[in-house]
Amino acid sequence: MDRNTNGVQQYYQSIRNRLSNYIKSDYLANSETLLLYADEILGEMCPEDINIAREPYIETSSSYKKETDGIRNADIPDNVKRVLLQLVDADLGFYSSPFTHQVEALINGLKGKDLLVSTGTGSGKTECFLWTIIARAIEESLNRADDFEMEAVRTLIIYPMNALVSDQLARFRKIMGGEEFKRIFTDASGASRIPHFGMYTGRTPYSGESKKQSNLKLADTYRQQYLIGENMTENEAIQQRKKIDGLKSINKYPARDGGEEGLKKFIDNLENGIHQPSPYDAEYITRFEMQNNTPDILITNYSMLEYMLMRQMESNIWDNTKRWLEKSDKNRLLIVLDEAHMYRGSSGGEIALLLDRLFSRLEIPLKKVQFILTTASMPTDDEQCIEGFFNGLTGKKYSECVSLFGSKDTVKKEYKIFTDAKKLSEVGTSQVSDYQISDRVRVFSQKVFGINLPEEIAVSDAQEWLYDNLPDYEAFIKLYELCRDGAKSYTILKNEIFGDSPYANDALDA
Repeated sequence: MDRNTNGVQQYYQSIRNRLSNYIKSDYLANSETLLLYADEILGEMCPEDINIAREPYIETSSSYKKETDGIRNADIPDNVKRVLLQLVDADLGFYSSPFTHQVEALINGLKGKDLLVSTGTGSGKTECFLWTIIARAIEESLNRADDFEMEAVRTLIIYPMNALVSDQLARFRKIMGGEEFKRIFTDASGASRIPHFGMYTGRTPYSGESKKQSNLKLADTYRQQYLIGENMTENEAIQQRKKIDGLKSINKYPARDGGEEGLKKFIDNLENGIHQPSPYDAEYITRFEMQNNTPDILITNYSMLEYMLMRQMESNIWDNTKRWLEKSDKNRLLIVLDEAHMYRGSSGGEIALLLDRLFSRLEIPLKKVQFILTTASMPTDDEQCIEGFFNGLTGKKYSECVSLFGSKDTVKKEYKIFTDAKKLSEVGTSQVSDYQISDRVRVFSQKVFGINLPEEIAVSDAQEWLYDNLPDYEAFIKLYELCRDGAKSYTILKNEIFGDSPYANDALDA
């Protein structure tokens, strides 16, 4: 093996050596005696309690059980289901075979149950509340059209930091931001509008009163960022088009009715001091739009929520919400606390008290509130701890909420290809660039599976072959099984998968 590669062990040794050299030069350089013992003190063979670095640990996301036709078979009202299935067919963020816990969250969320979703990273926790929010809007528009015409915050999503708020906007844009959602929603309900969402944080343009200079500055920023200017050269227009298409592809382009034309109208209105969105604009952009036109889904953080409850300029938001809540017993405020584990200790007490102030402002009891809490960091084996956390944060009883911890997918034990450490070690241990992927997969298929892939196989085809065949390989399945329930050390993985083989290090790196 070429030791000048960039595999796991090489990265580990490089980082460790840099740390060791830093300690030697900054703390031991003036002592010849200490330098004599430096390698003994800082080396890998020193006692564990004074070791300067731990060996690499590897962890993978858990795979959860899926429900084939999960939404189609879900216990939800038929009229709501029909609309959701159209969203599935349109590929608007709803899946035909979702995880079991996503289906259970949708069913119980629509029934008005409080939810605590604690599943691993990458397990689709966002869909657990996102689908419920959309389904609630669909249900209200279908069954209580008069209520749906009222402006109100129906869902309040609270995040501990702005970065998480910004990321969430992309999810809503993907589902609600296009013409297809507008068509499906209005055709089904006959509503004269669609649900609206808006981010209301310190980053939302802009604080204070609406002033001409600020409006013009924001309009100019949005024009340069999101539109192709009339005075652009051909090359500038091409580059701007690529930028705009790139933003749209990752759902970072504002969701206004009519796409770019709708955003142009927003910018033109800004220049004239007008903050009036269309009934079919999914996203409200400025604070003034949201102050004058209450969004159905308000995404914020607890610091901004505190300001909003104190200031007069946001009072219209809460007044409208209060009227909607009073309109019907079926109208309940949904509060989503994503990354709920971050509300521990004093921060948890602060958000609990802040929510009490919100309920007091709206003059509603707890029974008019539905909670959805999501987290990937809940100690699922300590029910007493979970109960205390949920009760303290929400003021409700944990025993009456629906807890979803996810059902792990089973790991198959039948292998077509058994582990051979020597053959795997010959594949290579270094990372490869994009154009070398096909070569590496071809070597792997030949050495391990005994299959000769075509010399000119495309990268996508090589990756597809790897995806289809790795589940038949014993070493891969064992690696996945060991790592899916928590991080495991390099040594444990090596010994469990390859035993005492002299090729174990290189095989594991490969």
